[in-house]
Amino acid sequence: MLENPKSPCRDVLLKDESFGNLLYDFLDTVIPMYKVRRIAEIGGGYGYLMRDFLRRDGMLQAAMIDLSPFLLSQQRQTLAGYAVKFLQADFLKLNMKDCILSFIDLAILNEVIGDFPTACDISRDSLIDAFQEGSLLSDPILGEIVRIYGSYRISPPSSDLFAVNLGAIQAIEKLCCARVPYIYVSEHSCEATVPEEWQGLMQIAPTGNPERIRLHGHDEYSIRFSDLERVASTLGYTVKRGHYLDFIEPVIHGEVSFVLHLGSSRIARYEIIGQFIEDLVKYEYLILSLPQCEAVHAHQCPLRQGRQKKV
Repeated sequence: MLENPKSPCRDVLLKDESFGNLLYDFLDTVIPMYKVRRIAEIGGGYGYLMRDFLRRDGMLQAAMIDLSPFLLSQQRQTLAGYAVKFLQADFLKLNMKDCILSFIDLAILNEVIGDFPTACDISRDSLIDAFQEGSLLSDPILGEIVRIYGSYRISPPSSDLFAVNLGAIQAIEKLCCARVPYIYVSEHSCEATVPEEWQGLMQIAPTGNPERIRLHGHDEYSIRFSDLERVASTLGYTVKRGHYLDFIEPVIHGEVSFVLHLGSSRIARYEIIGQFIEDLVKYEYLILSLPQCEAVHAHQCPLRQGRQKKV
């Protein structure tokens, strides 16, 4: 929605820029981007974000990891002229000792973890029974949920039936266990609430339970970010969490205020802006950072297969 300079969404921003440039500037205020030399993006879409990063820092060594051969071909076109490695693979099945994944300074998972496998219609009763059965449990999916919930002391949603962002949790666990110094992840959240300054302009009711989002050609699920936070903090990472509004700032008054008070409209521009502003609230991010002393030595002393070597 921000790739086209003539997009109506860019008309309502305090800073008229592409998504990649806005994110780069924001990351630079949170982590030492000048120390980031090796960057990998998992599920890079059309490559626009990485293109913006490489334009900002020509010294970056980049890798794109994607399951889709079509999107990889699009990324190759977008990133033509840059020194980028491309790997078609299922990230969840990759060995972290792979040459592309070794020695990463920053991993980016931008609006992709909602596409990772989600366990659906898990009942509280079945989960309780699974904990009691322990190692005797025959269902591998329930077994993995029991492992994750037990390892990171995660409490399930309050509803009797709920979904678990299994692939998203496994991805964060994988990167954290590899001691990647910095990790950025963002997606549609099921826990997002309207910030105080936006109260009265929109109504969003968080469910706390990952919800199915039907898209053209596939479905995805919103993310329970508190689970990802729990995994990262347990594995020793500091966590910064927030809304897209933290770095994509619209002008609240004027047209934006009018559109939000108007609600649904048959005017395409107003519908686009209204959906865009709502997404700035509904989409959350996590920026995960190793403590500085460990980040310096992360590549010399990685955590492999759940075991950390001492520095």
